[in-house]
Amino acid sequence: MPKFIVSLTASVLLMLSGAAQACSLFPDSPEEIFKNYGSVFLARPLAMSPSPEAIDRLPTNARYQQTVIWQVVSVWKGDQSAGDTFVQVGRLDSRDPCSGWGITRSYEPQIFSLVAESTFHQHYGLGAAYAATQFDALKHRESSSLIK
Repeated sequence: MPKFIVSLTASVLLMLSGAAQACSLFPDSPEEIFKNYGSVFLARPLAMSPSPEAIDRLPTNARYQQTVIWQVVSVWKGDQSAGDTFVQVGRLDSRDPCSGWGITRSYEPQIFSLVAESTFHQHYGLGAAYAATQFDALKHRESSSLIK
């Protein structure tokens, strides 16, 4: 029986490995984000279409695109300034298991980083309130080490 359980577990993990590689289930830590990105900031949604309320009314197998206008609130690292805005487009397609990560389902502020010149990466699963205190401490630590 134990051999069967081990075999079954290994089979399931192998089947899921492609999906796990395609989309990350676990968020990066604030330390990893601060270290790995040249720009890290908090932004809040100003407008989105469709809204989270409209998304809740869509059929579960619906495919759609959502456009969100974000406004930068706090900057810990990079050239963004509070008040700057940017647009992010997310897609949901029930045939793609990772497509829903780009959908904004609340009006809560989110953590972002700048990946390329105008490509913003939203850090899903990372609570903004928790991350903000961590980024404040990391920014303070970095600026203190530059003074010395």
